Amino acid sequence: MQQLLTTEQMRAADQHTIRREQITENDLIDRAAGAFVRLFAVEYPDHNIPVDVYCGPGNNGADGLVIAGLLQQMGYQRLTIYLCDFAGKAGAAFLVKLEWLRKKQLNIRSLDTIADVKTASGGVIIEALFGSGLNKPLDGEWSELIRLINQSGAHIVSVDIPAGLPSEGVINPDWSVIEAELVISFQRPKINFFFPESAAALSRFIIADIGLDEVFIQQQQGVFHLVTKNDLIQIIKPRKRFSHKGTYGHALIIAGHEDTMGAALLASSACLYSGAGLTTAAIPSSGLTALNTALPEVMYVPAQRLTDNASLQSYSAIGAGPGLGKSTDTLEIVRLLLSAGKPLLLDADALNCLAQEKTLLEQVPAGTILTPHMKEFDSLFGKHASWWERIETARIWTKRKQSVIVLKNQYTFTIDEHGMVFINPTGNPGMAQGGMGDVLSGIILALLAQGYLPAEAAITGCYIHGKSGDKLATNQATIRASELAAGIPQVLFELAK
Repeated sequence: MQQLLTTEQMRAADQHTIRREQITENDLIDRAAGAFVRLFAVEYPDHNIPVDVYCGPGNNGADGLVIAGLLQQMGYQRLTIYLCDFAGKAGAAFLVKLEWLRKKQLNIRSLDTIADVKTASGGVIIEALFGSGLNKPLDGEWSELIRLINQSGAHIVSVDIPAGLPSEGVINPDWSVIEAELVISFQRPKINFFFPESAAALSRFIIADIGLDEVFIQQQQGVFHLVTKNDLIQIIKPRKRFSHKGTYGHALIIAGHEDTMGAALLASSACLYSGAGLTTAAIPSSGLTALNTALPEVMYVPAQRLTDNASLQSYSAIGAGPGLGKSTDTLEIVRLLLSAGKPLLLDADALNCLAQEKTLLEQVPAGTILTPHMKEFDSLFGKHASWWERIETARIWTKRKQSVIVLKNQYTFTIDEHGMVFINPTGNPGMAQGGMGDVLSGIILALLAQGYLPAEAAITGCYIHGKSGDKLATNQATIRASELAAGIPQVLFELAK
């Protein structure tokens, strides 16, 4: 897992690199600017495009000054540099880089007051006003400058982080923030890039490797981790010779209602495609024809047979909730499952039952996986004003209950029993259709049935789910949950090679 860093930890990584390599802070600024420019040139290869560079008074502004000079060397001719220092507090690195830049005969303009701002539509604005570590709102002339940049009509590219966006912590929607089309961030994405509230500040980000010591970074103690393909390659267990259906577990899916059989079929198909040795669906008898027609490999058990713990002992793992309905029967099933002693996944209407009777939430056994979306999470744990607060609540609960929460999002968060947060990088907006959560539950359940630990199953399931969607998104705009499920075996094949 890639360790994500707080602002203080990133500063420590900078200083460690400076000491280890016996370089100066100015050398590291040059290195970062060079990495930025290489990526910028790929994104905007037209050397004739107008480029305005807005530089604040600190190290982020120093990055911007060097970026401007390097762009000139690469052949970008229509460059204008704006020096933004309304308070007269330019830092030492900024002054050093400004002296260097003045020798290059570039168009450099000082913004002493907001009245000096003359933004032009079209072209690109490179925004290097403030770096990470901002912990208060920008107001006065800074806020007005941000507004003018946002309204310029230019393509806005931020250096490391959009001005006004904190690197971590609660994102206040009332703060003035740059609305970047692209952020080129250094070494690691900022933690807040993965939170939905950051959508106001950036459309996408890419990472510039500036040569910080990766061993040092990975040794840092932190809560947030970014899942990578290599992590999944280490987790996925290749299938061995002489294995058989009994080797890969027996998954029970309790799902579906007369009016919502689709959810049961989607979850069952995902479980099947994800490699459970046996999959049994407990569904209404009215859905049996549909099940036999669509998924003849999936077995059937009448839900009314699941009356006590003895009736559940033949299953390796149990999942409940997709399309189950909010009835007394559902509530009784959930009560039964909480005492079954089996690896357990609760989704959708099973979560609604826990929210309806909060005493049941306290009875959730260790190792259980809950898979709520935002509204379901707030129904379970109370209203939250921000996603950061939801993560904090989830961390407290999972540590106390030794369970796992999968908080669904564009970048889904898996919070394990130690309160660690694992951010899934796969998935895309084409997956924003009904049934995707049912498929995710089926994948995770199949992995549980195969013997993966709860956190492993959740992290792996989220990655596979999103990756299958990403493969489909290479040549289509929207993705159906059923076709995503059908793509799971190919993703597993690639990860297990």
